[in-house]
Amino acid sequence: MILRAGRDRAEQRRADALAAFSRMHGQLEIGQVGMGTTAVQAEEGGSDRRTVRPCREPRDAPAELADVGIGQRNHPDAQAVNITRPWITSGIRYGGANAKRGEEPGVELPGEQIVRTIGADHVALREQVLAELRRRIVDGEYREGERLTEIRLADDFGVSRNPVREALRVVEAEGFVQILPRRGAVVATLDETAVRDLFAVRQQLETLAAGLAAERATPAGIASLRALVEQAAAATAAKDFDRVAELNSEFHRTVIEVSANRWLVSMSAAMYHHVHWVFRVGAAQRAPHSSDEHARLVDAIEAGDPTAATEAARLHVEAAAKAALRTDRAG
Repeated sequence: MILRAGRDRAEQRRADALAAFSRMHGQLEIGQVGMGTTAVQAEEGGSDRRTVRPCREPRDAPAELADVGIGQRNHPDAQAVNITRPWITSGIRYGGANAKRGEEPGVELPGEQIVRTIGADHVALREQVLAELRRRIVDGEYREGERLTEIRLADDFGVSRNPVREALRVVEAEGFVQILPRRGAVVATLDETAVRDLFAVRQQLETLAAGLAAERATPAGIASLRALVEQAAAATAAKDFDRVAELNSEFHRTVIEVSANRWLVSMSAAMYHHVHWVFRVGAAQRAPHSSDEHARLVDAIEAGDPTAATEAARLHVEAAAKAALRTDRAG
């Protein structure tokens, strides 16, 4: 009985330690895995399915993984472990970053597969926190003027305060938040000067991209643009304006890609986060006009007419700027 009880405890410890990986989302590779405060444990959910839930004592995960033979730590106090045994991960249902308030983060995982985590190293964790923070701002989940404390964000994302602090520095430099005395970080307000500056740069980049796209577009590139226009029209008809905003950003990024100019691709990457931010605010008013303007731009690109494409892009950006500078902004 004692031996059986010992085996049962060992199996329970193994089950608790299996799949200790980040609570946000992503996938965990064999190799060094940082656990920190974001580990989760796996619970058996049938022969071919496992449900992952937050670990009660995530800081113990590296030691537990090592103890049950799933991984090895580099040194006794390491908050990371080298995973030596593959486990789970496809079929993510929702991660901690996407869970609603009060909802327990969980992931449904079929079969035994390789485990991955955003905690694989500090840089990966920081980049994922940064991407999620930026997304929540531009999607309006964190509203203009809203205070964002490190403690709150760490709780929202299920991470420690260090990656949150680093992410806040980046979004401050990008213009998404302001650090105010005695208040800390607050979501920036899109004032008239910021909007005018954004569209001045946008017009230069997008008119250049449109002209180059007309010269360099491939049939596949044109097909991609057409598909995006059609999807946006359908989303507009369905009044799914969050989807319209996503497709708007994707359309403009695709025009840049079709231009086949790597400098334009690089220079415009940060700009389109702000373009999305502006567009989303007034998407309901702007969407039908934007869709028609996109269609005319694609027509000019497909015709191989750089002059017409440049003019279509110029008129589109000017119309977007005027809309963005109204009370109900849109871009």
